[in-house]
Amino acid sequence: MHLPQLIPLFLLLTMSSSSSSTSANSKPSSYTQKIRKNLMSFHPNLSAGNPHLNAPLISPSIHWNYDGNLITGRTPAIAALSAVSLSGPLKGLQVTDIYALVDGNVGMTLYAIQGNLSAPLPGVPSSREGARFDVLGVERFVFDGEGLARDLVTVDQFGRIAEQVGGGGPGLGGAEVVESGLVLGKEMPGGYRGMVREKLEALHRNVNEGNAEANRGFAVGEEVVVNDNGVVRNGTQAFVDLVAARGAGLGAFPDKVFHDFYVVVDGNLGAVEHVWQGPQRSAYQGFEVKEGAQVRVRGMLFFELDGKGLVKKVTGVHDEAHVGAQLAGAGGYLYP
Repeated sequence: MHLPQLIPLFLLLTMSSSSSSTSANSKPSSYTQKIRKNLMSFHPNLSAGNPHLNAPLISPSIHWNYDGNLITGRTPAIAALSAVSLSGPLKGLQVTDIYALVDGNVGMTLYAIQGNLSAPLPGVPSSREGARFDVLGVERFVFDGEGLARDLVTVDQFGRIAEQVGGGGPGLGGAEVVESGLVLGKEMPGGYRGMVREKLEALHRNVNEGNAEANRGFAVGEEVVVNDNGVVRNGTQAFVDLVAARGAGLGAFPDKVFHDFYVVVDGNLGAVEHVWQGPQRSAYQGFEVKEGAQVRVRGMLFFELDGKGLVKKVTGVHDEAHVGAQLAGAGGYLYP
C-alpha cells in the first residue's frame, strides 16, 4: 500500500482543522500525585467510550500535536478524540497504558491501541469490517500549575493500522505486553535520577557525533530486550540500532540528526521524546531521490533500567507513514 493514501484517512478520523532537551520542573509531591492521577485517567476514559470525561483534565487552551496535525483548544481536542473512538472505522478501540511516567510537570505514556474495524478503512480498499488492529502509541504531556494538560504530543501508528487491516502487516504483540500490566517507576536511591538522566541525554548526542557504538555500554548486555516499533529482538546491536533509528526510513535516510525535546526519569523508568531529520539518499516506497528532499520524524523511547542505571528493556515508537507522507508533500504530517 502506498503510504500517501493514509493522509486523508488520518485527517478524516481526527477531524483536525488544522532543540535542545527540556528537563521537567520540580513540583511538590501533592502536585505530582495529581498529575499522575490525571495522566492515568485519559486512556481508561477513552476505552470506556467516554472521551468527554477528559475535558476537565485538559486546559481550555491546550495545544495538541496529534500525529503532526495541530489542534488548539479543549473543544476541538475532545471532538477529535470522539471522532476516533466513537464514530468511524476505529469505533470502540481500546487504549491500554504500558508505561506511565511523571517527572515534574511532564508526563509520558506508552500504550497499546487494539480493536476491530467497525467499517472498512478509508484509503485501504482491502480492509474489511472486523479486521483486527494491534499497535503501539506514545504521548508526552506538559501540565499547568493546576494539573491540567496544556501541551500534548501524540504519535500513533496509523500507518501500521492500515497495513494490518489491509492484510499487509502482522500484529505487534501488544496484547502480550498489556497482559503484564501497567509498569510504574520504582523508588530509587539518591543520585540515581541524575545518573540516569545523564545517560539518556548522552544517547542521541553520541549518534550525532558519529559514535553510536558507544551506546552499547548503556545496556545490561546481550540480554537487553529491544522493541523497535513492535518488532522485538535481544542484544546490544539491536539496542544501538534502535537508538540510532536505523530501521526508520527503511535505510533511505542513513544520515539522521537527532534533536531531543524531553528527557524524563521516574524511578527506574526513563523516556525521551525526539525528532530525527535527514536527507533522502535512496529510493523509498516508490519515491525516487529528489534533490533537497528531507524529512523530520518524531518518536519516543521508553526505558526500564536496573539498579546500576543500565537499560534492561527499551521500546521505541514512531509512525513510518510520516516518512512517505512528507515525501509526497503532505503538510498535515509535518511537525512544527
